[in-house]
Amino acid sequence: MYDDAQLQQFEQELMQHELSKQYDRPNNRTFVIFFHGFGSDEETTKYTCITHQLKSCVTVDFAQDFARAFEQYDQIINEKLNQYDQIVLAGHSLGGYFAHYFASKYELPALLIAPCLKPAHYLSDRIKDIETMNLSIEPVYLKQDYLDGQPSAHHNKIIMLIENDDEVLAAADAKPFIEELAYDIRFFNEGHHRICRADEINMALHELM
Repeated sequence: MYDDAQLQQFEQELMQHELSKQYDRPNNRTFVIFFHGFGSDEETTKYTCITHQLKSCVTVDFAQDFARAFEQYDQIINEKLNQYDQIVLAGHSLGGYFAHYFASKYELPALLIAPCLKPAHYLSDRIKDIETMNLSIEPVYLKQDYLDGQPSAHHNKIIMLIENDDEVLAAADAKPFIEELAYDIRFFNEGHHRICRADEINMALHELM
């Protein structure tokens, strides 16, 4: 007989197998670069749930050397750009900020999962000197730009997943700012900052490939 832990593991493995069949495409030359959140690492479930096989997540200690993270990620992205036909970025929380930053810099599609788009506001007590850094990002484009007939090449290439009851980023307070961005923004009822949505993450990545 199997105990509850073994049954749960079996169910998770079966789900991963089914998701892989549903979302992965054979011989896909697309590479996914994932950015984890503050205090997290490559074992975050937001990364491990991704069924696409060509992927990477490098653990970075943001508290120790936040500025150097930009250099590390730049190097990884440039390396993969030379190796693969397409790069898709994805990130959770603070990692969502980096996914957004490099999507803007390199004009890449990105999935932002409960993104911390204003890290200086939320992490000033955890990351030294973050308030003195220029962390502003030029939005891919705003809704008004689109209405004025000036959409950029990024149209529909940014997907954002947010749960309304996010206890860290206060989704309700962020909504006015977020909704000005002409991204594909998907709000979910209830939930929390950890946002456990493997199906939605894989579906969104599939749409970006």
